[in-house]
Amino acid sequence: MSLLPEATHIFMDVILPVFILIGIGVGCERLLKPDLRTLSMLNFHVFVPALVFVKILDSTLDWGSASRLAAAALLLIGVLYSASWILCRRFPALRDHQRIVPLASCFYNAGNYGIPFAQLAFGDAGVAVMAIILMVQNLASFTLGLCVLEGKRGPGRMILGLVKTPVIVAIGLAVALRAL
Repeated sequence: MSLLPEATHIFMDVILPVFILIGIGVGCERLLKPDLRTLSMLNFHVFVPALVFVKILDSTLDWGSASRLAAAALLLIGVLYSASWILCRRFPALRDHQRIVPLASCFYNAGNYGIPFAQLAFGDAGVAVMAIILMVQNLASFTLGLCVLEGKRGPGRMILGLVKTPVIVAIGLAVALRAL
């Protein structure tokens, strides 16, 4: 198979539609001036937890595949965090930011960009994979992130932060329901 037709297909069917949606979002933001705080709150409290909940329940991945995928995602987070931490220690300009730079480097946007790309490129199977990655990202960011940022305030505050995080609750409920 020739490389040019395949590249054209990927661009036209996967990349271009996502950028069209991004353009529509930019246009809406400039024309409508939506309240971004409200949209962010809806995203955090409703949309992402609902997406993760539904995708965990609808996933066709077996527990073994989902576990291996989750382990690979955790390994990637660990490698990125460790490499960033080492770089922060090595370079004096980054030392003041050693708590936040590693967190920023190991949590990429698996939801807003990853899910649409996966849907267009691989269909529902791609979304199922991205949902697992998003789930791992959320769990890791709200555990590792809270440990790093809230660790000095004690484990009780960290556990309370986890229980109050809607996506964590959605993951727990979805996994429990799926196990049944």
